[in-house]
Amino acid sequence: MPNYIIYCKPKATEEQVQKVRQDVLDKGGRIGHEYSLTGGISITFDYDEDIIKPFYAHPYIQRIERDSEFATQ
Repeated sequence: MPNYIIYCKPKATEEQVQKVRQDVLDKGGRIGHEYSLTGGISITFDYDEDIIKPFYAHPYIQRIERDSEFATQ
């Protein structure tokens, strides 16, 4: 299952962020955690990693990162 964090543009309105959420759901994705401090939304798709490609051109998205575990020693 590919997991990503989508970061909306800093000046995105709540309506625009909601549009991003709805677009993820419409493509079969699931919303995980929302990071209010950074404007990030954790998303998961159960299939086909290529499903994320159209989101790179989304007008309200600043960047997309593959979600991964982070550990400190």
